[in-house]
Amino acid sequence: MSGTFNGDEYIRAVHEQLRDMWEDGTLPGDDATDAELKELLQELESESTVAEVRYIIRLLNRNGPYVPPAPATPRRRTRPSIFDNPQSPIITRTPTFGRTSGGFIGPAPPTPSRRKRRASASVGLSIREQNDALRAEGRRIEAMVEELQVEVDRLQRRNVFVGAELEEHIQAFLKTEAKLKAAVEERDTLRTQHQNSTSAFSTATTSMQRDLALANERVQTAEQAQATAGEKMRQAQEEAKRAKDRQTELEKEMGELRTQLDNNDKNFQSEIEANRRANAENKRLRTSFIREAVSKKHELQKKDNEFKEKLAAKDRDIRDRDEELHARWDDIQNAQNELAAAQNQITALQRRLDRRARRRRQGGGGGGSIRSAERLKTVNAAVKFLGGTVPLIRDAQGKVVGEGEGTLPPRPRLRSAVNNNNDSDDEEDEEDQ
Repeated sequence: MSGTFNGDEYIRAVHEQLRDMWEDGTLPGDDATDAELKELLQELESESTVAEVRYIIRLLNRNGPYVPPAPATPRRRTRPSIFDNPQSPIITRTPTFGRTSGGFIGPAPPTPSRRKRRASASVGLSIREQNDALRAEGRRIEAMVEELQVEVDRLQRRNVFVGAELEEHIQAFLKTEAKLKAAVEERDTLRTQHQNSTSAFSTATTSMQRDLALANERVQTAEQAQATAGEKMRQAQEEAKRAKDRQTELEKEMGELRTQLDNNDKNFQSEIEANRRANAENKRLRTSFIREAVSKKHELQKKDNEFKEKLAAKDRDIRDRDEELHARWDDIQNAQNELAAAQNQITALQRRLDRRARRRRQGGGGGGSIRSAERLKTVNAAVKFLGGTVPLIRDAQGKVVGEGEGTLPPRPRLRSAVNNNNDSDDEEDEEDQ
């Protein structure tokens, strides 16, 4: 293709200009000629090709204007993350006097046991580490989402360029088809000329045969005349013997007859020579015509074979382009699916942070508890998302009845924090009872 794909900035510029023309109602139709599109490109002062402009015009006439793909976003972060909050402060449990819902009011109860103080202190540190780890994971997922968005934008811009390139190949194929049609018409014309030449040759041959028959008849007539003259000469000689007085007259008549005979012989010889030359010329013309017809036939066959090879190559090129377009479309779909999954994961992590903050505000000193099933589900989901494996639990018959607890890759250990949180909450509930 004549253009070079380098960031598609010129494609975006001409697309905005054509979109303005579409809104004003001055956009050319789908059947615009190449000359009209070249004049339009000169007016717009664009570096795009005719095929790219025709492709964008067809998109606008069929689907209306759409927002062109945004420029490629840099890989460094350009906006603050929702997870860039300050680190959670160290939360320590304050002793309560009696139950939080009321109850015992009086002097301070005995000091909590050493084990309970140690568990309460570990709860604050575990929640803070867990929140920091979740924020770090959220920032990593956000960076991954931005990279996927950059890839989706690049594939969309590449799709516009490939569509224009495919349009140009289709136009070239149509031009080649027109050339083939012209070649077929030329072949039919040559075939008609060949038939006409054959008919003319047949007519000329018939005429020459008729002339030859007429010449033969004349030769026979001359031979008969010669025989008649000889007979007359013999009769004159016999008559001269009988009548010498007529000898002079008969000799004169015989001289005239001889002169006439000589003239006839000369005329007959010239006609025979002309017929011989005509036959030789006829043979030469026939041989030349046959050679020229064979040469034209070989030339047409060669051109037909070359065109078939070019047409097959164009068909293979178009099929390869179609396969490449389908593969790129599958890549775009996969990237969009991964983007949606990553966004869902971010939403789930944000919802989990919100629930923890709400529990901290509403649940008193304990900070809320996480059930074992919820913890197992959360840990396994994180393990699967980060590329780990989750063990399966099977019964005696070997059937899968559940999932075990997966092991996270080398990252902040969220499982220990969850276990400490559960243990401390259970011990506190037992002592309160």
